[in-house]
Amino acid sequence: MSRQGFQSWGVPNTNMATIMGAIALVLWSVGAYLLCVLADLPPFEVIALSQLMGGVTCLLCRREKLSHIRRSFAPKSALLTLFFVINQVAYPLAFRMAPPVQVDLINYIWPTLMVIGCAMARGQRLSLTQVLGMVLSFSAIVALLVPQLFSESFSPGHIGGYLMAGTAALSWTAYCVIKNSDSDVVASNVAGLLITASLSAVLNTFFGEWRALTLNQFALITLLGACVYGSAYPMWVKGIASGDYRLLGSLANGLPVLSIAWLVVGGLAPLSMALVIASILITAGCSLVGVKSNESALIDEEKECALAA
Repeated sequence: MSRQGFQSWGVPNTNMATIMGAIALVLWSVGAYLLCVLADLPPFEVIALSQLMGGVTCLLCRREKLSHIRRSFAPKSALLTLFFVINQVAYPLAFRMAPPVQVDLINYIWPTLMVIGCAMARGQRLSLTQVLGMVLSFSAIVALLVPQLFSESFSPGHIGGYLMAGTAALSWTAYCVIKNSDSDVVASNVAGLLITASLSAVLNTFFGEWRALTLNQFALITLLGACVYGSAYPMWVKGIASGDYRLLGSLANGLPVLSIAWLVVGGLAPLSMALVIASILITAGCSLVGVKSNESALIDEEKECALAA
């Protein structure tokens, strides 16, 4: 996508583009909190409505027509869409089955898994720094899960939620490793949102129930769909393409902590020493796994991948 295209979208300078990218990170970070506060509604109703809003918003932000999406929908796009749909369903369901902080932390193991996947796909060896980052990331999960497993609040049903969160992380990892071209990702993002909305609507109709929304619930679903699922994607792409992508990449490493902070501030999770330690470990791990010996090559690769996000 050309720089002129970004400017026509209303991104006049580097600073504004960087701000847009930062706003996208904030929007993504609040997703877990919104899913938790909407727990009174049937899960597939929340998924269906929010994904529909996200798909429509994404189409409007990108100024894409459905006919163009169909033309650009290559065979690889179908595989990308499959992993996208799995992620978009597994992540919200995980919060219905297990404590939110543990679910959120397991999900954010995907940057570490992505590094492993990319290295395997390209036949590359991981550096010592990356291995250390992987160890720190997995240690964060251990630090938070072990106390939970031995606490009185633990339920065997939580295991299903942890597995669902792991599925979300693995599917998003696969999505990130496979994607390579902007057209593929445009098609798979929009198609994934709309397909997820359709499937969830069918499942909720036959296996759930449709409930009337209160004004507050409608506002939260609109925020989740239009902002978190819809506009955040194109805003992030604009930020990476026209803004300070190094700064945005550094800020992205703090996304797990910011997401968990919303849960704590919102009263959905208690603040504990284990949570603080796990947050530090996951942030340090995400930062280290992106380090390579060839920094210039890393920068070019990160920008290319971020443009496809």
